[in-house]
Amino acid sequence: MIKRNYDEYVKAVSAYGVKPIPSATWEDMQQSLPAPKDIIMPLSLNLAIALAIESGDHSGATVLINQCGNHDQECWEMYTTEGDYFAAGGLWFNQHQWVSGERPDACPMTVAHMLDFEGDLPT
Repeated sequence: MIKRNYDEYVKAVSAYGVKPIPSATWEDMQQSLPAPKDIIMPLSLNLAIALAIESGDHSGATVLINQCGNHDQECWEMYTTEGDYFAAGGLWFNQHQWVSGERPDACPMTVAHMLDFEGDLPT
């Protein structure tokens, strides 16, 4: 099983000026979040957003989303707003579907990959 890594999360969000949540809070959140998808990406703002969401750091994710350009910010807002949807390879999904387990493929890393790689779905 793929596991999240607290140090990766800290490195990514810190690179964009966000104070990470404490490790104990991070560990508690891991009990309720779905397993991460194994997507390897270089450090980017979108990766930092995905790691913040996957870590349960909603405040940090919001700060990071607000640093995005208009297009990416709009996409993240669609993904994170319940009742709204992000378009992914002809499919529509949102964060709620991922968290609820309804759509494991609807993970934040998919959004980050698509935004950083011109709409390409991760393999």
